[in-house]
Amino acid sequence: MAISLTHSITTADIRRVFTMIAADLEMIVRSTGVTDTADGTISDFVADFQALAGAGYLSVINVLLREDSKTLYASKYLISRQANTWSCARPGGDDWPYRPAAELKFIIEYTPLWAGKTSAEQAEFKRQLKIAWTPTAIDIGFGDMVNTATRMYASNGFGAERKSFRR
Repeated sequence: MAISLTHSITTADIRRVFTMIAADLEMIVRSTGVTDTADGTISDFVADFQALAGAGYLSVINVLLREDSKTLYASKYLISRQANTWSCARPGGDDWPYRPAAELKFIIEYTPLWAGKTSAEQAEFKRQLKIAWTPTAIDIGFGDMVNTATRMYASNGFGAERKSFRR
């Protein structure tokens, strides 16, 4: 006999996971000394991440520490709606160096659901966001960097797998 378990992901589940991601981001800001992200505050970014994830439009969040047009450290958060079996880790464990002259960049990747929306539908959704997200040419493959750690954050089937990279 087959048993099927289904979970309804709630806004509370999404908020719980993004609370852990926000803690990671605050630790990155503190350890690097980078106080200006140019585009907005950590809470602005997290609010947008939650809105995009809640609508099913967010696939990946890339966080980069860049200096002299080179990515020194990065974290890639892979968003999942199938994290039912994941163990949930505590935030942290991603020690980035003190580099107050560097810049933090946040680059998002959308789901196919977003790509299926019309330009008008995308523009309407973007009106509620705090950050003016624009395309970038920055390499987010991190193929020339070392994957140093992986951590999973999950709540009731919704999750984010963090992969950390350094040069």
